[in-house]
Amino acid sequence: MTIRNETSARSGAFSRRQFLQGSGAVLAAFLLNLLSLPVANVNASADVPADVIEFDPSVAYQSLEGVGANSFTFPISGDEDWEWDNVKFVFDELDLHYIRGVSWLANWESENDNDDPDTIDWSGFDTLDPTVSTEDVPFAQYLTARGISYELGVWDTAEWLANGDPRRIEPADYPELGELLAAYLLNMKANGVPQLLTEVQNEPAITARIQYDSANDLRDAGLAILDQLDAHGLGDVQLHGPNHHRPKDVGYWITPWMANERLAARTTAISYHTWWSDQFAPYDEIRQLGELYGKPVWASEIGFCPLDTGCFRGSSHLRPWTWDSAWDFAMSYYRAIAWSHASRLYHWSLLGRDSVVSETGERYPTFYILKHFANYIPPGSEYLAAESGDSQVLVLFFEHSSGNPAILINTSDETKSMRLTSSERTSLVSSRRITSTEGSYEQPGVDLKTDEEGYMPIVLPAQSVTSLLLPEVGPRLATPVALGTLALLSRWKRQHP
Repeated sequence: MTIRNETSARSGAFSRRQFLQGSGAVLAAFLLNLLSLPVANVNASADVPADVIEFDPSVAYQSLEGVGANSFTFPISGDEDWEWDNVKFVFDELDLHYIRGVSWLANWESENDNDDPDTIDWSGFDTLDPTVSTEDVPFAQYLTARGISYELGVWDTAEWLANGDPRRIEPADYPELGELLAAYLLNMKANGVPQLLTEVQNEPAITARIQYDSANDLRDAGLAILDQLDAHGLGDVQLHGPNHHRPKDVGYWITPWMANERLAARTTAISYHTWWSDQFAPYDEIRQLGELYGKPVWASEIGFCPLDTGCFRGSSHLRPWTWDSAWDFAMSYYRAIAWSHASRLYHWSLLGRDSVVSETGERYPTFYILKHFANYIPPGSEYLAAESGDSQVLVLFFEHSSGNPAILINTSDETKSMRLTSSERTSLVSSRRITSTEGSYEQPGVDLKTDEEGYMPIVLPAQSVTSLLLPEVGPRLATPVALGTLALLSRWKRQHP
């Protein structure tokens, strides 16, 4: 997401690039073709009746690390009229596990500390406007005390390092960027906040707020950052990338990155943002990239805006206080999980701007949508296969030690009466059922049971999100990833006897 000092808005045009353009494209495209595997619950299934949702516990996809969010750090200081004591309840009511911090990083090193990136002069940091000390550190300490990991998001730097129109960092200054980030992470560690993860740049293809000319430049910046992390004793810190602003073209940005052995080894995940795309193909390409490179996929910003009239320099469709935006977020969660097989989901955003609550703590509709996913997908949940006989009813089904959470999304303008069943035909009993619709965001439901015909009936209101917990519904036999890997090895052996 783009951030500005005076407001938050999506901005900037982006160029069209062919998927996997650049070094290694031919090999990558060939391997992606080999790894084209089934995707759960993309369309209605002709194998089940129109009013039936069938869970299949025999097929598992990705394991999820729970749900997290992006968050500005300034609310803890009371800046911009935020009342910290009235908004910190979000960490009690939402089961969040990681926060990508939106920091005023330009204040951290307002002038170059010295000309040697291998030597940190601490007198040159956090001096002009010490927002890292007054906002980032106490916010990160608060999260750490609650068992929530804090990660640095990289949006901007001071003018001495990034400048021009669009704002860019000269390649010769990439080591200075590395030193800036290393100093930030070291300062956090010194204040009791472990730091094992960072990034190169938020949305590097557009001005948000620093732009990179090419995927090769982003790769080179990543390598320079690794040099400085290692030079300053942070060799255990991993990166994620490319943090692309939309699902399309992630392959272009990640291919040179992953072609570098050192950078690939220090990359913990392939990251992207869900903005502006509701088409299956780019999400599926990201899934294939994760399988190709053996990396999990992270949706490091969950959000959505229509391209026709909103989210650029004109009117905005990102209005967290409306049901329309809340609904867009629900659909973005579905696409990230079901289509890209993301194992981490970072909501945009928790507190500050574009947030799920107001400055005084009013819960917006987006708060309740986030609650569905955060509170029903605990860490260790595995996304399992499911089929819906109705293409307007989307299904997310999981396995966890606590049972089988399910999230059902009725995209229709009509109420749907559905019947739930398992391919194992086990008896189902639901608990913790919550439904969100426009104007009624947290409707508790009575527990449901299997009827005499072996189905659990459930009514899904028009345009609604319903979450519920089911008991264990059967054994898991295999995963598509494992099956795809075996197929790839078998094909390779046939071609190379």
